Amino acid sequence: MNRKQWPVLLCHFMAVLNMTNQEFPANQLAMEYGDDGREIRVISGTTNKGTVGPVINTHVKPTYLDVHQPAGTHFEQALPMGDNAFTFVIEGTISIGNTGQQLQKNHLGVLSQGD
Repeated sequence: MNRKQWPVLLCHFMAVLNMTNQEFPANQLAMEYGDDGREIRVISGTTNKGTVGPVINTHVKPTYLDVHQPAGTHFEQALPMGDNAFTFVIEGTISIGNTGQQLQKNHLGVLSQGD
């Protein structure tokens, strides 16, 4: 398949699944605040505390969170069994899972079950 076929395929796929583009300004995204100063902007899916994002997709049910947290704090989010997950660090450094694997700024980490 060459590059010229991709847009047509994508449009056809979206039409078959009756998908529409959803756009929300930042002030319409759900926010969750932790006692430790953490802020979570919920774009899609539901947090462990029940905050629900406005973007709905009935085909894959993604969880998309923008998490800002102070250094030294802990964040945990449950996902359905069998889901794939990744995290991208925009600022600072984070430790992942029980192993404490470090991710630096501008790095992507693909998570495994239990991370």
